[in-house]
Amino acid sequence: MEPGAPPDLRDVEQKLGRKVPESLARPLRGEELPAAAAPGPRRRRAAALARLEAKLHLLRQEMVTTEAVPLSLMGLALARG
Repeated sequence: MEPGAPPDLRDVEQKLGRKVPESLARPLRGEELPAAAAPGPRRRRAAALARLEAKLHLLRQEMVTTEAVPLSLMGLALARG
């Protein structure tokens, strides 16, 4: 293979038993990703914000559950006492 020539993926495809996905082959051939495929900074920020909000929601749920445990234990102690 010559330097700068696109890689021949037939050997890899033969060993894997399947075709190399175009999303992986394009950059190897030196083609740029389409603008829609490459997320912009706003889209990345929005995705990161959505993940953060989901994690905060789970944390709040865990905090409510954790607060409920000592209250239920206190209720048991008061009922026995």
